[in-house]
Amino acid sequence: MRNTIKEKFSTDKTKNYTIDDRYNAAKREREKEIDHLLSKMGKNGIDDLNEKDRKRLNELSQK
Repeated sequence: MRNTIKEKFSTDKTKNYTIDDRYNAAKREREKEIDHLLSKMGKNGIDDLNEKDRKRLNELSQK
């Protein structure tokens, strides 16, 4: 019961984000995705990535 009341009246924290907060959050997400792709590469380098992952890594590195 308490959780449903809390959900109804709690504010959405993303609504109060400033432009800087949104930029930094997006930047952190990009960094996490890049880290994931780089760790996926492992010991064999770029050959461990499929075409989709290579393309995404290239897109992320352009930003």
